[in-house]
Amino acid sequence: RPRRPTRRVMAELAAEVDKAAPDTDRVRELCRKEGITESLRGKVWQILLGVHNKRANLDVPPGGDGLTPEDQQTIKADVARTRQTVDLFRTDKVQADLEHLLTVYCKRRSVKYTQGLNELIAPFFLLGMDTGGVFNCFYGLMAKFLPNMLRGHDLKTLRRGLEMFGLLLQYHAPRMHHRLTEQGVRADLYATSWFVTLFAGDSSIPVTLALWDELLLREDPFFVYFVALALLVREEESVMAADEADVMELLRRIKMSDAEEVRRAVEAAEEFDVETPRCFRRQLYRATVQNEANADIDEMLLTAPCLVVPPSELVQEQGGVRFFVIDTRPQESFVRA
Repeated sequence: RPRRPTRRVMAELAAEVDKAAPDTDRVRELCRKEGITESLRGKVWQILLGVHNKRANLDVPPGGDGLTPEDQQTIKADVARTRQTVDLFRTDKVQADLEHLLTVYCKRRSVKYTQGLNELIAPFFLLGMDTGGVFNCFYGLMAKFLPNMLRGHDLKTLRRGLEMFGLLLQYHAPRMHHRLTEQGVRADLYATSWFVTLFAGDSSIPVTLALWDELLLREDPFFVYFVALALLVREEESVMAADEADVMELLRRIKMSDAEEVRRAVEAAEEFDVETPRCFRRQLYRATVQNEANADIDEMLLTAPCLVVPPSELVQEQGGVRFFVIDTRPQESFVRA
């Protein structure tokens, strides 16, 4: 259970975030020790996202690619649905600000609007920032954690990320992966919202804030894959025992219900991260960040029967276990080689 923050650390953190040029590394260090308190979360997040004291340009760019009239209608409809159990999001001002900021972002980035962006910007409205601060934090979050996710009409980066997640699941939970594959249950059928919204679309506000605290402190765009894996593996026995007709519903109900479940999921994710070959991160980087520069990644994802681990990594020690290679080719293949 998280410790109650000490007064000394809280005082030091409060003083640091109020500086004109706060030390980001020091802020991160203090928050890792004691957590991020509700009263300082807005300032801390701005610092961690690199937008502290930045001026925001909220003018809608003239012209711009990406948004069609249909997209604009989708934005309006999504805004009307955003966090409607929270009074703030039912006010005319916040709904107008949401629509405006999403429009500015899409036009400035020349990307189509994708459902889920409304969930990514909504939490920042709850942190006591002005509209410029909300936009800057949202822009910074997208740049750090989802830099290419929405690029391309076919959302190729998202598709690649989901396929890489399938390989990660296969590596750590082969029985579960085999069961889902047999039933035709691909990751995009249940996990798309997890990655597009960093779990905000499936989580309450308190859970979203607690999880994003962890993500921002790590500044690791790939850690969310291990959180998703931890949640999925947590339900492995239920999935294995479920009737085929019930599996999809079970997967869609997977979520974190409170901050304690976030903590447990993060701890499990850290363990999975340590136990995963480093090549997974390299391949994920090529698939989702370098993007067009590595078009051959599509062929790898299409043809690889599992996570491809290079020989150099197989012979390294990981977690005290030394890997070795067993040649399982038939005798005739071995002789021909």
